[in-house]
Amino acid sequence: MKIYVAGSSFEVNIVSDYMRKLRDVGVVVTRDWPKVIREFGNRPNRGLSEEDRVRVSLANFKAIDEADVFWLVVPTAPSAGCWIEFGYALRVNKLTIASGDVQQTVFTSHAFSCFVSHDDALQRVMEYYAQEKKNDDGQGTAKSVEGSSG
Repeated sequence: MKIYVAGSSFEVNIVSDYMRKLRDVGVVVTRDWPKVIREFGNRPNRGLSEEDRVRVSLANFKAIDEADVFWLVVPTAPSAGCWIEFGYALRVNKLTIASGDVQQTVFTSHAFSCFVSHDDALQRVMEYYAQEKKNDDGQGTAKSVEGSSG
């Protein structure tokens, strides 16, 4: 299973921790954007050249396209990018999960599953992954559980 984990660029440590937990069990994280932010000196937006801004944003969209699941770690810090990514994931019909303060906007109501706790969302992703591993026929992606209760 492949996943894109979105969150605030000001909360990279929180998001990185969940990415690590997913990787530790074998889930493929399609883009380590916190690493990219660190490579740019922790300047996620301001101060980047226009060329870098375009390259980074397009790489994020491509990573969302490659993912089976999109998980929004709803930010407590100011953020714009993760909300744009969330809208994009909804538009391209990804299985979407939102966790945290999901009440801060009506748009999280469009997620397949919402959780108050990031740890509960992580558990759900792990369940999707376990289900996929049980299916040996190659058809067991997370999308196959879209009809289950969220």
